[in-house]
Amino acid sequence: MNRVDGKEVGIEQARAFLTDHLGTEPAGLELVGEGAWSRCYGFRQGKEELVIRFGTYVDDFRNDERASGYAGPDLPIPRVLGIGDAFGGCYAISTRVHGVPLESLGATEWRTIVPGVAGCVRYVL
Repeated sequence: MNRVDGKEVGIEQARAFLTDHLGTEPAGLELVGEGAWSRCYGFRQGKEELVIRFGTYVDDFRNDERASGYAGPDLPIPRVLGIGDAFGGCYAISTRVHGVPLESLGATEWRTIVPGVAGCVRYVL
């Protein structure tokens, strides 16, 4: 990579960052996803499955942190464990939740899941 910012962090940079940040090398580090705003690596720390995302906009990670308050058995949302600065951008370490991101679902799938998702949301006034 010629240019480093939060969303363009390579796996070796992620490994070095996590090793320094956690005080131990992450186990099973792998790229698990990337999009327009961030790059995500999965890893294990002990028996816990975690992810680290590197991105450009800290507000994206703060929004994820707020969204975790809506998590429930039928709406698995990762818990954000830490947010900070890295590589000219930012990072967030979260618990790992396996599944399909809602934004990747098609219209038919949305019609199927909307009632369940709506039932999980607690309205805050």
